Amino acid sequence: MRRIFLILISLGLMLAFNGCSESNGSSTGPDDDNTTGSYLSFESWSGSEPINWTTSNVPNLYSNVTKSDDAQAGSYAAKCEIISYQGVPLNASITSGDVTMPYFEIDQAVSKVKFYYKFFPQIQGESILVQISLYGDYPSGLLGFESFKIDQAASSYTMYTVEMAPTASTPKKIQISFASVGTQIGTYFIIDNFSWE
Repeated sequence: MRRIFLILISLGLMLAFNGCSESNGSSTGPDDDNTTGSYLSFESWSGSEPINWTTSNVPNLYSNVTKSDDAQAGSYAAKCEIISYQGVPLNASITSGDVTMPYFEIDQAVSKVKFYYKFFPQIQGESILVQISLYGDYPSGLLGFESFKIDQAASSYTMYTVEMAPTASTPKKIQISFASVGTQIGTYFIIDNFSWE
């Protein structure tokens, strides 16, 4: 019964996309701009946390989102892995921004969001859950939303393009979330190099 309870808690945390660990960077220079910043390609880390991303890591307990040197371009990417904690598989999740502001600031129409990924499922039926939201104001001003699963293994970097529907007004914020969906320890995905147009 304890194991079922822990699995349900793990799934609830993963689906909530409100990771337990966050790292913020200042957005003062051109290298830290949300649309060109090094954190869109996971080049900037503070210890074991990617700058301007919230993860499912719990400090001093476990880290299932880690820095990977298997980058699509640059030096680093983010690796999200299902790990075992006290014998229970824990899914990994990563969301843009921090807990109080889980988004990147933008001021443009967005018709496409692109990213690169690798995916190594251990058993059939596992997937990556991806959610992309466009906002005028957060959280009440939702303008556009796409949610989908990637379930095909990809041992080399694969570009994925998400077509976003036109919005009634210009988005001011974009929220990007990824989570592993599965129960097999060792399943993982790596993501890198986001862009939008």
